[in-house]
Amino acid sequence: MSTTTAASSNQNVKDVEEEEKEVQTNQYEDEEPTPQDPKLRFFELRHLLNQFDASYSQEDVIVSKDEIQGLLTELRELVKQHNMLHFYLNLKPQLRKAGSDIDQALVAELKQAIADEATATEKKIEDAKANAGDTEVYDAKIAHAHYVANTGDKAAALELYEDCLKNAVGGTARIDVAMAIVRLAFAHEDLELLGTWIQKAHNMVEKEGDWERRNRLNVYRAMYYILSKDFASAAKLLVDAVATFTATELLSFDNLIILTVLISMITLPRVELRDKVVKSPDIIQAIRDVPHLREFLHALYDCRYKDFFVELLPIAVLAQRSPYLAPHKEVFLREVRLVAYLQFLASYQSVTIASMAQLFGVSTQFIDSELARFIASGRLPCKIDGVNGVVVMMRPGTRDALYQQLIKEGDEVLNRVQKLTQKLKSA
Repeated sequence: MSTTTAASSNQNVKDVEEEEKEVQTNQYEDEEPTPQDPKLRFFELRHLLNQFDASYSQEDVIVSKDEIQGLLTELRELVKQHNMLHFYLNLKPQLRKAGSDIDQALVAELKQAIADEATATEKKIEDAKANAGDTEVYDAKIAHAHYVANTGDKAAALELYEDCLKNAVGGTARIDVAMAIVRLAFAHEDLELLGTWIQKAHNMVEKEGDWERRNRLNVYRAMYYILSKDFASAAKLLVDAVATFTATELLSFDNLIILTVLISMITLPRVELRDKVVKSPDIIQAIRDVPHLREFLHALYDCRYKDFFVELLPIAVLAQRSPYLAPHKEVFLREVRLVAYLQFLASYQSVTIASMAQLFGVSTQFIDSELARFIASGRLPCKIDGVNGVVVMMRPGTRDALYQQLIKEGDEVLNRVQKLTQKLKSA
């Protein structure tokens, strides 16, 4: 073969490869993400309504008066579209706080729609039994279970899902039912039900799940761990989920990024934070769309502690707006400040409280109080010389460090044994 022919052949191969890559990229871009489960969007809206308080000052506001009207409009449309009667009726306190109330005409409309759906489903199932097969019967039953779950009738939906689980054919079908029950538990903020079915779904995926369902379930597990205040376990799953995120039925990608960054900041060692978060291409691209988040992350990583404290207030608001992180907002704020203190003090044998307060942009009284609290709880390896106003680091010796590590690992083993015992009891 001549050089010209070989070069032409190589060029053709490259052209084909480029075309294949372009097709694959276009196919990926054309794929529409799964719409968010209406129950989970209701869960988010209900949480935001709970944060509204007309008496809040401008500095303390989580949900503004301007925003609340848009939330009420979206909520009404969501309730009407999916016949979310029981969810809606349980929203009375939040609606009144926002200056609204239950619309009785809408309630009557939803009741009629639910009754009509029940009649239609019964006929559809009977027709499938008489004229079709088991697959058609199952399809009608699972569709009805999803419908009832969206209305907010948890007990009825759970009963229907468990019946579908008994009749599901194949591992993927059973996993899908289990994950639907997990979403039901999220929507009702039922941590006990959530923990039980997260574990059942995880066992199913480990036994007979595919790659896509495993990835989605890992995001579900991460959200459960956040609600359970197990931030370390959540962080491991979150950083891996960013590049392959498909669980759009649970939450948006922007919300995933917010939680990934914030949880990683309080759990990952500095090197891992750099490699998996600060320099992650996916996070770098997405973080630009979230106000204050990039500046907060880089202020901590770049040791700009005054900027870090300036961003704490808007980040506290961001955390409070998340239904997953809000229950533990104070814990998060405490832990992220501790990370900053540990990072700063690691470079010193001793430092004056006054200079530390200046670098952090806070008062000496604040720093003194903060450090004293962390020292007393054994979280900071240092002591305060009150006479001279100096913080002195207490570097543990090798033997002491090994002892502390042994204690820590022993506590982790005991915690795992306790969790396993609880799971076995509930199984």
